[in-house]
Amino acid sequence: MIINLIDRYIIECINKDSLNLIEISNRTQIDLEIIKRILERLLNLDLVLVKEGYYSLNINLLKKLHDNKDIEVRRLLSELSVCNDQLKIRKVYLRSNDLNQVKNMFLEIDSFIKRSSREATQISNQEVFFWGSQNYGKLINNYLN
Repeated sequence: MIINLIDRYIIECINKDSLNLIEISNRTQIDLEIIKRILERLLNLDLVLVKEGYYSLNINLLKKLHDNKDIEVRRLLSELSVCNDQLKIRKVYLRSNDLNQVKNMFLEIDSFIKRSSREATQISNQEVFFWGSQNYGKLINNYLN
């Protein structure tokens, strides 16, 4: 099952609360007509349930969403590279101690974000952060497989 970035956005919006169309539109800042089309698609995929005008996530199918995460990351990176000049990707060689220092910085960033993160009812106000590294040889081998 393949869902797109907008599908995922709507799913995240109703992940914790059952919401009606207007609430979903307000939290995502997406036009109501577009929300209706997306929810219809998600209903057809059995990812979303509707009861008395309130939409909620079908928790029985969450596993399928998690299996789809690598596709979502690729799409998100693609969109970021098109719309954001703040995304930096570098291919570098670092000595072992420098690589360890960078990995420790990533751990500090991760810890800071976890500590500082707050619940947001307005999903459109959330920020997307990327950090991490991958050995170039492993990256190419994964691509070939």
